Amino acid sequence: MKRHRYTSRLYLDRSHRHILNERADRAADALRRSASHAATAAAVNAGLRHSSRRQLMAALYWVIRDGHLTNGHIQTFRQVHALTPQWLDSVDPRRRRFALLRMYRRVRRLVNDVEFVIDGHRNPPRVRDIVERLGDGSGLVPPLPPVKNIGELRVAVGLPPDPPHAGHPVNCLRCRTADPFPPPHDPPT
Repeated sequence: MKRHRYTSRLYLDRSHRHILNERADRAADALRRSASHAATAAAVNAGLRHSSRRQLMAALYWVIRDGHLTNGHIQTFRQVHALTPQWLDSVDPRRRRFALLRMYRRVRRLVNDVEFVIDGHRNPPRVRDIVERLGDGSGLVPPLPPVKNIGELRVAVGLPPDPPHAGHPVNCLRCRTADPFPPPHDPPT
């Protein structure tokens, strides 16, 4: 599994260099290999077969079904394998470069998310999920008052105050972890 994770990063870096050097054929090949190695790492982590593209798709579906990845990664995997030399030759250079850069970002997101899953992390819970868990079990949740920062959120859900994070916005990028109320870090800038 480590080898597939390393190789997916290696090919991802190569693809970026090839895109910058305007080597579209090599960039597309490196993107395909990066996505395939990321899917293989996910399959190995899940204990699934991974010797064909169809089995890799099935492994991605399995990981998505468990709620670890988003559905968009299946589309990324399909589209990266559709970057054939015939398609690359039929598109003007500016549009081809834009498509390759877009596909690079999507494959990078796939690689990052697969590594996130392999490392044992899950998507952080949403505010709505937290409030529903704290509800009375009837399925009816009282409306959440408008909150602007984490301090107000903690008060709204009945948790003790957290002074280091009280002023952070609810969607603070540094606070997005598996724990909705992470340990202290640097103050926002």
